[in-house]
Amino acid sequence: MKNLLKTGVIALFSGVMSLQAAEFESNVALSSDYIWRGMTQTAEEPAISGGFDIAGESGLYFGTWASNVEFGDGAALELDWYAGYASELDNGFSYDIGYLAYTYQVKIL
Repeated sequence: MKNLLKTGVIALFSGVMSLQAAEFESNVALSSDYIWRGMTQTAEEPAISGGFDIAGESGLYFGTWASNVEFGDGAALELDWYAGYASELDNGFSYDIGYLAYTYQVKIL
C-alpha cells in the first residue's frame, strides 16, 4: 500500500499529471449502517465515510476512501486506495485499468 501511495504522489508531482489540469473531488457520508455485499461492516451501527480523488487530463487517477468498521476483531478503520488509467478510443470504446487495495487499521489502545 505504501508503494501505491508513493506512486500516486510521484505521478502527481512529476509532470505526468499537471496540477493545473487536475480535477479534485471529495465526498463524505453519514449512514445508519455500512453494508457491503449484504453484510454489515459496522455491526449495524452508524458509519461515517469519505474520500478524495484526483484525475488528470492524461487519464491518470488516484484516490482514497475511508470508513469506520466494526468486525469484533479490533479493526476500526477501512482505508481503500486506488489508482489507474482511463481513456476512450476513437471508435468510442472506453477502458479503465486500475488497482484497488482494501486495508484495515487496528485500534491502538
